[in-house]
Amino acid sequence: MGPLSLFAPQTLFLAMYLAVRALMTSGRPRPPGSRLATTVTIATILLLIAAVVSTLLGPGPRYLPGIADSLVAPLVLFALVMRDKDRSETWSQTVRNGLLGLAVFESFLALVQFGTGRVLFFETARQEFWWYTSNQFNRATGTLDSPLDLAMLLLVALPLAVMTRRSWVRITAMFILTAGIALTASRLAIGLSAAAWLFALLGTRLSIGKKASIAVAAVTSLIVLLQTDLAQTALDRLGGSVASSEVRGTAVSYMLQNVSDFIFLGYGYSRGGSLRDAGVLASSIENAALSFAYDFGALPTALWFLAMILLALVAWRVAERRGLALALAFGLVMAVGYSSLSTRSAATPIFWTLVTLAAVSIADSRRSTQEGPTPSAGQAEVGRSRSLVRR
Repeated sequence: MGPLSLFAPQTLFLAMYLAVRALMTSGRPRPPGSRLATTVTIATILLLIAAVVSTLLGPGPRYLPGIADSLVAPLVLFALVMRDKDRSETWSQTVRNGLLGLAVFESFLALVQFGTGRVLFFETARQEFWWYTSNQFNRATGTLDSPLDLAMLLLVALPLAVMTRRSWVRITAMFILTAGIALTASRLAIGLSAAAWLFALLGTRLSIGKKASIAVAAVTSLIVLLQTDLAQTALDRLGGSVASSEVRGTAVSYMLQNVSDFIFLGYGYSRGGSLRDAGVLASSIENAALSFAYDFGALPTALWFLAMILLALVAWRVAERRGLALALAFGLVMAVGYSSLSTRSAATPIFWTLVTLAAVSIADSRRSTQEGPTPSAGQAEVGRSRSLVRR
């Protein structure tokens, strides 16, 4: 295996795209679109610098390809989209629908896995994971790396489903996604999925009839799920949550007590796993924010997460549809609920897709406000006639 195998496939595809784009693109790129997009870019660059310096100076192996997958590739793609002068007005809707379609497919696949009792995809590769070979493992993964990655994808897609125009598509997608979340048995995702249903009822401008249909669908879905084995899978996970919560609490306490050791710089990429190997923690840190802080430095990590929180808040205020803001908020909460962004999993591209969608939504909303409504053909003709009369 050559050196290219050190990088994730999406990073290699992005590199090839950049090479082709460099040969075909001409003209000046468009401005970033908003100061907030610039803020996200600067915060990510600061975190990237801290990550590289921490990894080069840290005690562990100097594994830079991991940083390229986690920070460099997402940042480059974010910048490309924000400055793409050929980006169409329907770009956001197309990507949003694509992400929703992918989530519905993965959720449907999870239901098939549950019915057949088999993962169906990558079964041989999954044998490397201790949690998969456990006799007690009965959680859905879809085609992703872990049940929590699948839970993150399905959860962030719920607000996107609310944004769809057709009622039957909205209700069907929300039901399938909720069933898939139950199969992942993620306590955090199950709790937040209830918030997504409440958002559909209380946080949107849908008509009374459409909201009533959502309420009926929610009650019906709950009744159906409670009468199947799906509910038992989720309840078993919820009932055994004490030990898992204690492990996460221990990791938080350890990080807070030793934060002075890694304020500006951390110990290097993926060094958080050494705490488990050394017996300091019973498990991995299970929190992307704490993992980034330990690996790259607490201050640059805090600035980066603050920039993402600010992006979600502004998107909620500025964007015409708040589903994107809620999806990004869900992604942030899930990110601190397990290892997520600190691993080379699907969590990173899922999260950065939401970041880009939110930033594009803000930029497009502000641009349309500044430009004002586009005049109709009749209004334009009247304007030209008046101009000729004045002459």
